Amino acid sequence: MPSLVGSEMCIRDRPMVDLSNYLLKKDLLLHRFTAFDDSAQNYTVWKVGFVNILKELKVSPIEELDLLTKWLGPESKKYALSIRSANTLQPERGLTLIWARLEDRCGKPEMVEAALKAKLRDFPRITEADPKRYYDLLDLLYEIESNMQDPKYSRLLGYYDTSSGILPIVSKLTYQIQDKWATRASQYKRLNNSPFPPFGIFVRFVQEILSLIHISEPTLSLIHI
Repeated sequence: MPSLVGSEMCIRDRPMVDLSNYLLKKDLLLHRFTAFDDSAQNYTVWKVGFVNILKELKVSPIEELDLLTKWLGPESKKYALSIRSANTLQPERGLTLIWARLEDRCGKPEMVEAALKAKLRDFPRITEADPKRYYDLLDLLYEIESNMQDPKYSRLLGYYDTSSGILPIVSKLTYQIQDKWATRASQYKRLNNSPFPPFGIFVRFVQEILSLIHISEPTLSLIHI
């Protein structure tokens, strides 16, 4: 028979174990916060990550204000502190006003669109000597795809589902990969009776290219993954 003394000790220790696990999880979550750099091109990614951590922490409005003012950039922190000071007794109102100001300064759809276009414009052309650039490209494609799924930006970014949106990105690929995409796009149009593959198909295509790099470049796979 199991020891009653042992069972009682387990029951007594359980609250301490639960508290320890809670504090460990909270510490890990707090270390996941990153500072906002006040740029529109990084605002959406930063906001999504910040809000997701807040949900896991289940913080109060006052605690959210503390965290928000701590992790904002130099410029945004100035007006956040000003708004906070003016709403000391109304933290919920202060939060609403700060987020509204952030959206106005960094989160307008046209700002996000311009920022993504600038990222694509400045992205270097990938060469056969530097295939690991596909990782960087895929990260950027994920960012665009994520914003396209946001109703706030979906209409403005809808042109990425057209040839006008995808072909400038294709021009960044090596000629060999451009040819592979041309073949894939033709197959898709024929099989789906569509004028052009949507952006998601292109993202999956780049994922496949990376998987081929893993197979043909085992050293790259081991070092950079």
